[in-house]
Amino acid sequence: MIELPTGHIQKGIGGKKTMRRVVAILMAVLLASSLTSASTTGGVDKDPVVEDTVFTSINHTSNTHDGGTWSIDFALNSGATDNGTTFTLTTQQCTNDGVCDPPESRELVDGEQAGTFSSSVVAKDDHSYVNWRLRVTYPDSEEIEKLPAEGFYKSWSDCWHYEGAWGGDGCDILAESEEPALPAISAALGIITIAAAAITRRQ
Repeated sequence: MIELPTGHIQKGIGGKKTMRRVVAILMAVLLASSLTSASTTGGVDKDPVVEDTVFTSINHTSNTHDGGTWSIDFALNSGATDNGTTFTLTTQQCTNDGVCDPPESRELVDGEQAGTFSSSVVAKDDHSYVNWRLRVTYPDSEEIEKLPAEGFYKSWSDCWHYEGAWGGDGCDILAESEEPALPAISAALGIITIAAAAITRRQ
């Protein structure tokens, strides 16, 4: 009866486990990267689900032009109006070269009806989008709710540049789209293949 060296068997098993772990980690990184890119789509406004908030309506300008006015109107529901619920608005503008201004608090102007408010900001040159968010204060519980919970809602301009692609009806000349998402995925798959091959050679 021929006995195989125990150390050789353990080394082979350990190598396979290591390879599986590396591939699993790289696949997780790839998946996280693809989900991050998919969370924002160029030219598609990101807005709250109004029914999940204390507002009955939130309306803002879409496809803003450089130098034009981005405006937003709010209407609180009757319960929030009656109990004295308040909120603040913060905006941030980002340009097509990827530079974002610091967030700024905006004044809210009372509307003609109780519980209605409006605000606005002048769109800067070469702006790609206007970010905005809210902080709602409930006086009965002193609770502060952030809308959205993280980051910003997003309102796109009529000429935007995002992840290598241009879009919008206001661009004089649209740059050729580089479609970066697929090359990024291909590159990640290539890294996984190379890593797996390197581990196999070492076994």
